[in-house]
Amino acid sequence: MQDPTISSSCSEVDNNLRIQGSGPDIVTREIVRRAPVFVLNRAGDRKRIEEYLCQQVFGIPLILKEILSYLPFKDLLTTSLVNKSWNFFSREILRKLNCVAVIESHETSCDYLLMLNKLLANTENVPFNGLCVTFTSTNDNLETHQCVGYENLSDFSCHILSKICIKFLEVVYDDEKTCVAVDLIRRILGERAESLEVFSLEHVSDDATSLGSWLGIDLKGPWLPKLHTLLLQMSDNLYDQIDEFKVPCSMVEEIVEGAPNLRVIRGYIHPECLGPILKKKLVPVLTNFHYRPPPELPETRKWVREFVMTNPKLHSFSFSTHIKDFDHVLKEEFSKWPRADQDEVGRNLSWILQSSKDRLVHFDTDQLSLILMMSQWNIPVMHQVRCLGIWHSAFLEINSNVPTLSKLDWSKNFPNLKEVCIFNISFPRDTNQQVYLNESFRLRDAQFCCQTVNKLTVKGHYEHESNPDRFDVRQMQVFRDIFPNVKKLIVSDINQFSELMTQMWTLWPNLEGISVSALMETPCSNFDSIFTGLTPAEANYVYENFEDCKSLKIAPVQPCLLNLPKLKFLMFTLEHPKPCKKNLLSDSAFLTRVTGHCAFARMPKPKLEVLVRRRTCRERANCNLALDHLKAFVPTVLLAIFLSITSKFWTLEQIFNLPAIVR
Repeated sequence: MQDPTISSSCSEVDNNLRIQGSGPDIVTREIVRRAPVFVLNRAGDRKRIEEYLCQQVFGIPLILKEILSYLPFKDLLTTSLVNKSWNFFSREILRKLNCVAVIESHETSCDYLLMLNKLLANTENVPFNGLCVTFTSTNDNLETHQCVGYENLSDFSCHILSKICIKFLEVVYDDEKTCVAVDLIRRILGERAESLEVFSLEHVSDDATSLGSWLGIDLKGPWLPKLHTLLLQMSDNLYDQIDEFKVPCSMVEEIVEGAPNLRVIRGYIHPECLGPILKKKLVPVLTNFHYRPPPELPETRKWVREFVMTNPKLHSFSFSTHIKDFDHVLKEEFSKWPRADQDEVGRNLSWILQSSKDRLVHFDTDQLSLILMMSQWNIPVMHQVRCLGIWHSAFLEINSNVPTLSKLDWSKNFPNLKEVCIFNISFPRDTNQQVYLNESFRLRDAQFCCQTVNKLTVKGHYEHESNPDRFDVRQMQVFRDIFPNVKKLIVSDINQFSELMTQMWTLWPNLEGISVSALMETPCSNFDSIFTGLTPAEANYVYENFEDCKSLKIAPVQPCLLNLPKLKFLMFTLEHPKPCKKNLLSDSAFLTRVTGHCAFARMPKPKLEVLVRRRTCRERANCNLALDHLKAFVPTVLLAIFLSITSKFWTLEQIFNLPAIVR
């Protein structure tokens, strides 16, 4: 017998309405008005009723808005396409989440401004409440800009200014003084500054000394009355943090003076910018600070001492006795300072760490400074630090003949460390290493390791083999000894792919995730033998006789991917500077079906997830990084393609799916 189901009835009802099949209970008209009537029968459609109930629930605006408020950003982009009601509330929530239209181009920002302006032309309910404009042009030829010679320049920004209530503004400004994109920023900061709540200033051109001179207006008084958050040089790149401050201190002062309601300052504030911070008593709102000692500036040294005495509570802190000289080379004067000045830096550092010890979660430093502070200065235990960044030099280890990092007592100073990021860099050759690596440190016999670290990031930089400071994959063995329990490994910007992968299979047997970014100097190289554990001759034989060999379980003769049974995620980001040879089969280089059959398909369940992001040649069919043939062996493989060698950004459609959202 079929179970009775529920169906609804919206017909007129009498005062004494009886629900069919429910017994003698009487329902009044007042109850009927408050809720729909349901009728029990055997032919009802439960699914149809459930859909009806959902429609009734989601038709109540307060309930719909409350449910949508729990959705993540990407899902809100989808729900805004359901109907007018869902569109209204989804976009209202998006605006509260700082849905920002990003205009990012290394060549012509005005092209993307024109695109955004056209997309907004027929839209009333705009999802954006902010704008991010990046223009760091490497092309001085302004003839390539669409705004040059354009008759009506309002086509680039009229709808942007009229339809977006800009509360969030991010600017990365380098040079394009005559581009209409720069004029848009001038208009926003000059005419709409009173509505800004969040302002991010990442970089400005070298000749821009102040915002007032750049905008051509007088910035006096509270010109940013609603601004509550200031973001300065927000970069996760350790190398950027040791760079000269990219935002002049005069601009920081202008913003701080004009924002009476500032509650948060994020980004690495340098000592040179402490003056206005101290003047406005804004140290409590600082979350990041980069301590780069400058003894030659008495005023700055005074500011640092005042800053230390205010007991700052930092979330992220960077300390280095070095600054950038050029490229990936540092310069250093600290070792030549008088001992009294060096000791003062040590006291300041200890005080900052002591006052921030309960909140500090991220700490960055260079290799020599780390040794100095952990071996000679009395720094407090950093219980809350979870992430540590180190500017590291393999040449220093080799030249000093001292395994420096293994001589540091990690558990004493960083007892709860979870993640380490090592950035390859070059220290100056004239550094007085005796200041950092004193005799007591050199004679240490103890060897330490850090058992708590489970994520390691190693970032090199592409250099010629003759460069003694180039990233050396042999250092990975040193890192393995110091951090033995790594489960997630990220290695980027290297050009020693084969050497790295050969070592990878035996370094950390419990690896669960690997991400490698490499420059393929020889795009026609084949790596089947490295991934499968076969000899090159065996791998070539299997490739040529694949149909006959695919039923065989060929045993590896050397370490390979199968040595990592717990591996769940493997990602490669690959590019090659030279085009592949024409008429070359796309599966005859890099990884072929041999790796798919002998490695990927034989990994323990659940299936290994493989993500390959690569820049292919223009003629993709002839590119050795196409790799479409691997989909047959790794069902979850995702082959993402970089569409342009020079493009390092997503387009507007890719970020916000603008054609679907705006129209």
